[in-house]
Amino acid sequence: MESINKMAAEKPVVIFSRSNCGMCHSIKNLISSFGATPTVYELDEIPNGQQLERALMAYSEQKTSTPAVFIGQELVGGANEIMSLHLKGKLVPMLKKAKAIWL
Repeated sequence: MESINKMAAEKPVVIFSRSNCGMCHSIKNLISSFGATPTVYELDEIPNGQQLERALMAYSEQKTSTPAVFIGQELVGGANEIMSLHLKGKLVPMLKKAKAIWL
């Protein structure tokens, strides 16, 4: 848990992802389309990825560990939560508040 919090605190937007996950790809593209540059950790490509994935499952109430999106050091959730925020018009203000985007 501590390592996840430390990694999430490094940048305004942090995404824990899997390189072969279609929803992860969609969420990364959506967030990037607003001009944000998320820090992405591909759990299947980093040495401690399996440990982080287990920790993410314990950390959240999500059914899957990826994507796990942190905005402003807060776990926002996965694909469903991000898409819901976007459709409600709340994702961009959240990115602005975290200083991930300026306009």
